Amino acid sequence: MDALVAAHDEMRIRATASDAAARGLGAGQPIAEIGSFAWQRMLSYAREFAAETFPDHDDPKLITSDTCVLCQQRLSPDASDRLSKFDSYVSGRAASDSAVATAAYKARVGRIAALQIQSASQVEEALAVFAGMDKQCNALAGQITRTFVALAVRLDAIKAMTDSGIFNEITRFETLDPELSEKIAASVESLRERISALEAGQINTDHANSLMLARSQLIDAKLLHDNLPAVVTRLRQLVERLKVGEARRQCASAGIGKQLTTRRRKLLTEDLGQRLKDELKSLKLYHHNIDLSDKSAKGDSIVEIGLTAEQNVRNNSEVLSEGEQRVLALSCFLAELKEDDTRHGIVVDDPVSSLDHARMDAVAKRLVAEAATGRQVIIFTHNIVFHNMIETEARIARQPCHTEWMASIGREKFGVIDPSNKPPHNKKTPARIDEIKVAIADLSKINYDPERSDEFRTPVTAIYTRMRESWERVVEEIIFNGAIERFSPEIKTQSLKAASFDPETDYDEIYEGMKRCSHFSGHDRADHLPDGLPDLTAIRADLSDFESFVARVKKRKKALEKGPKYEDGVAPVFL
Repeated sequence: MDALVAAHDEMRIRATASDAAARGLGAGQPIAEIGSFAWQRMLSYAREFAAETFPDHDDPKLITSDTCVLCQQRLSPDASDRLSKFDSYVSGRAASDSAVATAAYKARVGRIAALQIQSASQVEEALAVFAGMDKQCNALAGQITRTFVALAVRLDAIKAMTDSGIFNEITRFETLDPELSEKIAASVESLRERISALEAGQINTDHANSLMLARSQLIDAKLLHDNLPAVVTRLRQLVERLKVGEARRQCASAGIGKQLTTRRRKLLTEDLGQRLKDELKSLKLYHHNIDLSDKSAKGDSIVEIGLTAEQNVRNNSEVLSEGEQRVLALSCFLAELKEDDTRHGIVVDDPVSSLDHARMDAVAKRLVAEAATGRQVIIFTHNIVFHNMIETEARIARQPCHTEWMASIGREKFGVIDPSNKPPHNKKTPARIDEIKVAIADLSKINYDPERSDEFRTPVTAIYTRMRESWERVVEEIIFNGAIERFSPEIKTQSLKAASFDPETDYDEIYEGMKRCSHFSGHDRADHLPDGLPDLTAIRADLSDFESFVARVKKRKKALEKGPKYEDGVAPVFL
């Protein structure tokens, strides 16, 4: 530190002398305030530039040229004399000494700025083994650590001083032990002697054993340090396990089990068993003997649902089919639901998977009955028959029923409510016609060519398959007026009023239309039929024939709907 302060003072003294000498050159000149470091650098750069520009001139080239390298003007005698004095100064002893002192000071400051001192934790970690050898080593390790802390504080202060250039607070530094290096050297020498003695075998057995024990303890301590989080976690788990085990031991399970059985059979099992039987009966699962059983085991209350049979049945799945297991699960849920007096809603997901028609109808009736108690029932299903059963039962029970159609959009979105994306068999004839028109337009956009049958057979087959299904839909929807529909559990006899069929025209047109569609749809074709595809004109003509037929039968249906009702009898005629 003293050397750094001395270098700083020398730099300032030489810089001051250099500055004073330079300022003497400015006496009587247009700009008297000269001599700064920047001014000196300007002249040095000018000399280097003149050497590159005028390589053939005599030194100093800054003066021997007739043009000033700074202002690009011709040099007058006065200007040439002034530059000569300036050049002598820059290359003179004062400026040179100042530059040397400044460079030396900056070099020392740079070395201080790059200096790093380890933290206390780093020093302690490095000396951990040494500190554990004995009390004397531990005391020396502590002194070394404290010294490193003091040195770090001193280094920060010195760096602050070099930044400000003020060195008047040196006396406030903590005094360090001047004998610390000697103590460290003595300790190192002692360790070397002990190593030599060990290598030479000059140590007694007791001391060797104590060293081996100390080494083993150090290894164990390091292993514990490295695995401390896992050890602490495991210790907590074991403590908790011991506490739980002790709590179980202190609580006699026999008395608790007896009390649990009494309370369970009084409050739960008897009523729940009867409710379960009622639910199984309503869902038509009464041909199996199913009952509740209960027991207490080690303080736990257990209620089980199983088959009661002559033979031993470990699992219900050994006897019950998949559909019967689903009915059993739904029965358990509905039986337990009655235990709750609140009227919160319930959500049921696909409750009729693997069920036959009779049980499907029973589930629909039971869920509508649950809704009639004032509970909101939300049902998700892929089964259109079950969907129609729910709507029918809700209407019979005079319960409001709302339907939402859900679909998936690509792989990113699912469960999107989209009324326009109903299942194909639920779409009316106008929607089907619109879809066929869109498909024909798409076919036209991809430059449809009937000669390229391998490339375009799939989209053409899809169009005619839809058209064939639409012919079938017209029969259900318009000609039969919805009296009989696929996937519907009802026959709507009153719809027969507007049902009509003209055997002289309807059968022929339906036959030819269906035959035409079957020829190009996915149905097997006769061997004598050609493999070619129809052109766009023929496809549009087939759709046009279908639309014409639909328009005609719709008109006939509307006329029937507006006619007199049979129930009103024959209207009287007054004369």
